[in-house]
Amino acid sequence: MKINLLYISLLFSFMCYTQTKKHTTIYLDEYKKETTKPYYDQKCKTHVLKCQKYQTKDITVYKINNKYKFGKLKATDYDQIRILLAADSKTKIENDKIIVIKYLDTLINYDKALENRKRHFKEHHNEEISKETYPKKDFDKKRQRYVKSKFKCVETYEKKYDTKIIHVYKHGDKAKKSYGNLNMLKDRGIIKHLFFKNLYESYILVLKPNGAYLKIGGHLSDKDLGKLITDENWNKYKQQLEVSINKKKTLGYGIFKKINGYHKKHCF
Repeated sequence: MKINLLYISLLFSFMCYTQTKKHTTIYLDEYKKETTKPYYDQKCKTHVLKCQKYQTKDITVYKINNKYKFGKLKATDYDQIRILLAADSKTKIENDKIIVIKYLDTLINYDKALENRKRHFKEHHNEEISKETYPKKDFDKKRQRYVKSKFKCVETYEKKYDTKIIHVYKHGDKAKKSYGNLNMLKDRGIIKHLFFKNLYESYILVLKPNGAYLKIGGHLSDKDLGKLITDENWNKYKQQLEVSINKKKTLGYGIFKKINGYHKKHCF
C-alpha cells in the first residue's frame, strides 16, 4: 500500500509515497529502508543503535538510528565551517582546533517545557501538571543551573583539551533569552544539513581539522570524549564501533561499551 509521507518531510527527506487517509505505521531500518517489526525489534537490542518513534496525525514511523557514526569531510570543508562558526559566534577559532558542537534542534522556553511536562506525566505517570505544580520560577532555576554547568564544561574542556566548544540551535529564537549569556549560536541551516538531518539521532559533533568527524547520539563519558579529542588516529575507535555493531551487540565494546547502573554526570 502506497502512503503519503509528506507529513513527516521535516523528519525524513528520503521517502516519497502517495496519499491515503488511513493512519499508517511503518518501520525503517538503519539504512532508511522500510523493514518489518520483527527485524526492528531485534535490531533494537543492539546497544549502539537506538530505536525512535516519530508521529504525526496520519502516520507513525519507527526508525532505527545510530548512536554513533564516523564520517569524513574534505579539509577545506572543515575550514569553511570553522570560518562560519567563528563569524557567527564572534569568537576566534584557530585552524588547528578540534571543534565540538553541541546541537539542539529547538530551544525550549517555559511554555513549551510545561507542555512537554504535561504530556510526559499524563502518559507515563497518569498525573496532571499545571502552572501551579510547575511554576515558571522552577523552570528558571533549572535553566540557570543548566547554563552555569555548561559554562563550567566549556571552560574545563577548552582548557584541558585545547578544543573549541560551540552550542548551536536551529529553531526557538524566542527561548534564546532564557539561556542567559551562554552563547547559543543560530544555525543558518548548514550544520543541520551536513550533520543533523535525522531529527534526534545525534546531538554532538566532534570535528577534526582534517575533516574527520564523529556524530554522537548516546552516552559517552567525559573521559572518553577527551580521548577522541586528543587522539590523532581514530582507527581503533572505528574498530570498537564495528565490533559493537556486529559482535558485541548487547553490551558494546571499548568506549562504546554499555554502562550499567550509576555513572557520573557528563558535560555533553
